[in-house]
Amino acid sequence: MKQEYNVEKVTPYDKVRPKREQVTELFNEIAPLYDKLNGVLSLGIDEYWRREALRWIKHYHPDHVLDLATGTGDFAILAHNILQPRKITAADISTGMMEVGKEKVEARGMQHIISFEQQDSAAMTFPDNTFDAVISSFGIRNFQSIDESFQEVLRVLKPGAPFLFAELTVPEKKPVKDLYTIYTKHVMPVLSGLF
Repeated sequence: MKQEYNVEKVTPYDKVRPKREQVTELFNEIAPLYDKLNGVLSLGIDEYWRREALRWIKHYHPDHVLDLATGTGDFAILAHNILQPRKITAADISTGMMEVGKEKVEARGMQHIISFEQQDSAAMTFPDNTFDAVISSFGIRNFQSIDESFQEVLRVLKPGAPFLFAELTVPEKKPVKDLYTIYTKHVMPVLSGLF
């Protein structure tokens, strides 16, 4: 039986169109402002989380990495600096986000290592057993089907290779839970509106 997760029920605009379609439209629209918005909303902590997450898989020494739901490529760039793989494939459903990512990669002279491909996480076109690691930061919540996407990740990963994803959760203990609730219900909407 197919498991359904709370994040899969989140649709950006309406319940009529598929989440995949709405997420693509949303991120294409906000792509030019995404990096600034993300940094402000996370209070700059997002880069620290990404850096710490990558350290968990450094000992695998992956040669070819897939950054799934790459967005504007920040995790791919950081993976290049920390993991130093031979190749990183940065994949996303939003071409608008990847265009911003390509500019950042080219400005750093990393285009010979990091390449971008439009891919649907639930139906990737990569062959089986392609990657030495799959990474994703704050993108799982945007998948239309987590189970289908994770099955695809397992298919394209080499046997025994790591799948690392960083994702937000709701804190369970007070007072952090209360602060999180105030921030997400009152502060974040105002900041988002300003952008």
